[in-house]
Amino acid sequence: MGPAETESGQAARVADALAFLPFRQIEIARHLSFSESHLSAVKKGREQLSRNLAAAFEREYGIRAGWLLDGLGPMTTPGGGRTWSDTGPTTTTEAPWAEVEKETIYRCGVCKAPVRPHEETCPGCYRELLWPKDR
Repeated sequence: MGPAETESGQAARVADALAFLPFRQIEIARHLSFSESHLSAVKKGREQLSRNLAAAFEREYGIRAGWLLDGLGPMTTPGGGRTWSDTGPTTTTEAPWAEVEKETIYRCGVCKAPVRPHEETCPGCYRELLWPKDR
């Protein structure tokens, strides 16, 4: 796999991670101590994903650095990550969205963002999701 393929794969995985998290991109960037423009450039493949940014995703949100960088293994760690309470960051034994690993993850037919079965709109493109009538 060449450098361009690696960067485009990383960009797609960063986009998936951002769509997966229940926060806006600007909130994630601020929380990770990176600028929103840098995070956006990484997501669009204009800048390369750094090990520091990948490590911050894993530390703060439980999105595995190895998955972001190389596409290896599952997207989320079975535990870890941090959550924010009224008093600031607190370490948790399990990321609050880790239960998604137990669910089937679907993808939006338009933007390919990960979608949870109960969502009515895509978190990536905000289009209405049309589910089969038997769900």
